[in-house]
Amino acid sequence: MKAEGLKDGHALQSYFIHRMEKWLNEKGRQIIGWDEILEGGLAPNATVMSWRGIEGGIAAAKQHHDVIMTPAGYVYFDYYQSLGKTSPWPMAALHQ
Repeated sequence: MKAEGLKDGHALQSYFIHRMEKWLNEKGRQIIGWDEILEGGLAPNATVMSWRGIEGGIAAAKQHHDVIMTPAGYVYFDYYQSLGKTSPWPMAALHQ
């Protein structure tokens, strides 16, 4: 971090994402990252998967990035899928 003049973990993450995006783009690929890649600054062509809510996706879209909305409370299959008592036991319940 010192050699690159990076002030904190967010700057380090952004530096890494920018480097990985460049490498992937050179190979004809695009980078997609969870909404944490917003922290520290997005790479120019990054697609954001907003899982921690909708705010990250909105922020990325306002910066003209492609966004895949995947808010955990609504679209994760390892959560209860209904309020009924017949809903299958979700994996997420095992981690609570």
